[in-house]
Amino acid sequence: MHYVELADAADAAGTDAVTGIWYLDMPRTHPVELVLPMPSIEIIVNLSDPYELLPDGAEPLPTPTVFLTGVRDRVIRFGDPSRLRHIGVRLALDGPSRLGIVPRTGVSEVPASMSDELLSAVPSRFRVTGAGEPAEHPEDAEVLGWLRAVARVIASRGEREREAQRTVRFALGRWEADPAVPVGEVARELGIAHKTLIARFRAVTGVAPSRIVRMLMVHRLLETLPPAGEPWTWTRLVGQSPYVDQSHFIRSFKRMTGLTPKLYLAALSASTYDTPYFIGGDAGGG
Repeated sequence: MHYVELADAADAAGTDAVTGIWYLDMPRTHPVELVLPMPSIEIIVNLSDPYELLPDGAEPLPTPTVFLTGVRDRVIRFGDPSRLRHIGVRLALDGPSRLGIVPRTGVSEVPASMSDELLSAVPSRFRVTGAGEPAEHPEDAEVLGWLRAVARVIASRGEREREAQRTVRFALGRWEADPAVPVGEVARELGIAHKTLIARFRAVTGVAPSRIVRMLMVHRLLETLPPAGEPWTWTRLVGQSPYVDQSHFIRSFKRMTGLTPKLYLAALSASTYDTPYFIGGDAGGG
């Protein structure tokens, strides 16, 4: 695996709407992967064969070469290409709006002009197809040059922060600190009506606050999963979380992931990914 991350991504992009820029190159380890909802949005500049979206009961859909994973509170099933080679840009949940990108849920295209600029950051000879070993492997120094070129594309879009964005940034900060804070309480702290907060949230993120809060609650609990081998129980973890009880957690978790907590842990232990948000295999069903 070849992984390079730009250490000063936010500074290079000129905005804290960007929280990470990286390059990944590795052979596929699982033909299908489940991507759980995450408290971030990603732009993927794919340098390999297309990924495929695998919606339940529908035909696979190839992703665009440059695509955005929007705010979501549901798992996404991807069919991975034979080789993974891409550049990724991680954004805050309000990041697309601040960069002038219309916020959407699920997987979507980025503006065509931006897509072309992002692709032009990498020489075409480094794009790969098929499962064979790539003809060329870039050095880290060259990859860092690509990542800085991507950061410059982001910086060229400028920052668009109006009252709605400021409202959402405050609300996100409150819920990231404590997802149990009621929407009405956050609205009162901002000095605006409940419905105004919801309207601004929809305009900036594409979804209602309740969907973000559900995602953040699951995120917080997954972040507390103990290391492998350390004894623990769901009851203890849920008791330290904002969930009312274990049944509340199970319903919310299954609604979001399509898996019971027990099936999720079994799939996670069989996966080769070192993260609770990516699961290799087809545990989500067919």
